[in-house]
Amino acid sequence: MQQATSNKQQATSNKQQATSNKQQVDISLSARNSNRAKSFKFKTEQSILQIKKKVLFFVLFLSSFALNSEINYKIESFISAILSSDTPALEEISATSDSEFFKELTKDYALAETDFNYAFNKIKDGVVITGYTGSDRVVIIPATIENYPVVEISENAFSENDYILSVIIPYTIKNLPKFCFYGCDALHSVVIPGSIKRIPKECFRYSTRLEFVKLCEGIEIIGRDSFVGCHRFKKLILPNSVKVIEDNAFYSDSSNRGNPYFKEIHFGNSLEIIGKEAFCYSNVETLDFPASIKIIGDLAFYKSRNLKSVSFAPGAKNLKQIGNEAFAHCFKLENFDFVNSLEKIGNTAFVECVKLQELNFGESLNQIGEGSFRNCVGLTVISFSKNLKIIGAGAFDGCQYLREIKISEKIKRLNFSHKKEDRNYYPYDYGNEAFRACGKLKLAVRAKLEALGYKGSFSGSPNWEPFEK
Repeated sequence: MQQATSNKQQATSNKQQATSNKQQVDISLSARNSNRAKSFKFKTEQSILQIKKKVLFFVLFLSSFALNSEINYKIESFISAILSSDTPALEEISATSDSEFFKELTKDYALAETDFNYAFNKIKDGVVITGYTGSDRVVIIPATIENYPVVEISENAFSENDYILSVIIPYTIKNLPKFCFYGCDALHSVVIPGSIKRIPKECFRYSTRLEFVKLCEGIEIIGRDSFVGCHRFKKLILPNSVKVIEDNAFYSDSSNRGNPYFKEIHFGNSLEIIGKEAFCYSNVETLDFPASIKIIGDLAFYKSRNLKSVSFAPGAKNLKQIGNEAFAHCFKLENFDFVNSLEKIGNTAFVECVKLQELNFGESLNQIGEGSFRNCVGLTVISFSKNLKIIGAGAFDGCQYLREIKISEKIKRLNFSHKKEDRNYYPYDYGNEAFRACGKLKLAVRAKLEALGYKGSFSGSPNWEPFEK
């Protein structure tokens, strides 16, 4: 009996041991399976990461390829537009292109070194282009030659070349010499990088077929006579960096009728000075000056026959004077925004602007020059600001339909001057008769002017003799 009981207990113990062993095996298998699962998961994650990296690399490759393809296509389109002299296409492409785009042109599309004559500069750290000997009509000057940067163009390297169609200047060049592209009769388009701060005197003078000029951000000064006689110039878009346009810069003297194609000017927001005769004889239709403008020089827009409207950006407070004859003979000028900062209007500044109807002068105006509005026959209403002190001889001579002058009550006295030294601008000896031939002025206005010191007449016939200085 005891033996049976002992055997039974032994059997139970063996069974428990077997159960324990099975549990351990199960745990071991579970752990092994767990490790296998973790290992598989890790390997799967690593594989997915590798796949993602490959996909990303492929996407970047495709993007880079697409970007390069787009840039290359754009460059090729630009060059094609140059070859076909397609000015609208050049304007469209350049409007959406930054300086980097034009750098790429001179890096990857430049002409071979053998197309140029060149030499070391004085300090032998760069190359000077001294001549062009190639056959390509589109001259893309390389940024480097023999691993040296191209830093200069000599004065006569391209002047009077009647073969080249276009020139693209590399960003490595900091200065251009005067007369650099003087008299290039076939030259149609030019790209000037922002590394060049000043376009020099007479740089493109008498390049008579020049239509398109890309001025990159960084250029600050447009030099004297730089584009004189470019009779096919159509549109000027100035970068915001340009501060000064010097005398005669875009003067067009074609048979005294000007450049019939030059109809658009877009000033940058930093322009301060427009020099004497800078846009003489242009056919621009509207002008919108930036708030930064300080000086509009003598004859700046003389005989711009199609000019209709002149305005200034909000906040314009730097302009003090409009030069002598600045807008003389602008026969279609209808609207002119006289800013509050303006203190003086020069002699014959608006002579024969026959479409002007109403003048509202700013609060700071104190002097109206001799003959300033002579023969502005469309004028009907004028408002004199409170600080006005001087009205020059013949200032409103011949404004035969002038009816109303609104005079500030703060004006107590006016000086109606006539200086002999100003006779070049107002050649008729009418003494102080600022309102001669203004026969339609209201009686009350006449009385007010006389009370303020006017001693001249209001009668007479307009003097329509053309006056050319």
